[in-house]
Amino acid sequence: MESESKDAIKSGGSFFEKVIALIQRLLYDIWSSPVNLLLSILIICLLVKLFLLKRNSLKNASRNQVQVPLPKMPKCDLTVSELRGYNGIESNGRILTAVYGDLFDVSRRSDLYGIVQVPLPKMPKCDLTVSELRGYNGIESNGRILTAVYGDLFDVSRRSDLYGIGGSYSLFAGRDATRALSKMQLDPSLFSNEYDELTDITDKERATARNWHEDFREKYDIVGHLLRPGEKPSVYLPEDTAIDGGYNLNDKKRE
Repeated sequence: MESESKDAIKSGGSFFEKVIALIQRLLYDIWSSPVNLLLSILIICLLVKLFLLKRNSLKNASRNQVQVPLPKMPKCDLTVSELRGYNGIESNGRILTAVYGDLFDVSRRSDLYGIVQVPLPKMPKCDLTVSELRGYNGIESNGRILTAVYGDLFDVSRRSDLYGIGGSYSLFAGRDATRALSKMQLDPSLFSNEYDELTDITDKERATARNWHEDFREKYDIVGHLLRPGEKPSVYLPEDTAIDGGYNLNDKKRE
């Protein structure tokens, strides 16, 4: 086979015949050498793996971007002030606009009619109770989203795609996420309406929560502390913008 390929190349046949001859010679060289055959198999496996990884990443990205269609809105008449509430934020994704007196539901094209998010100014430090924290869910707080991990309040507003409405971690918005992170579960029952002392989590779950706390510290600003019942808030200077140092003292109380 190798000699035939060489003869075909040397004979000066057509371009197509030369290409076929080169392919035949390449296949012969691979098949006749165990080393070449092994390398070829490894290369093919690597290419297949890279293709599958890229396809899965694209699937995950598209899955995260898919918006759940809103139910059809019952007809109703609105005043101008009432209409302003249907801006997609205060209305849980519902967007209305008026043209010549008629109200149009343009929610399905939020990519065109949705409010463009402007980066929020840095939030001054403040301590919050559990009930006060719930107000920072991105809706009642004009886009400001806070979540608590191990007693610290993190401003995650810049990742509203994750923590805002429809985001993968929207359950964290305005809530203490420590217990959910310690168990690595997104279960609504893990988010308490009261201060969570975390006395019943295991040492392994506690270590997992601490690791998540470190991860959040690297990504987001700490803007305060989650207050226990009866605990008084700290007084912060206006120029304070971030909490430095290790875990807050209440971490030791939880252990």
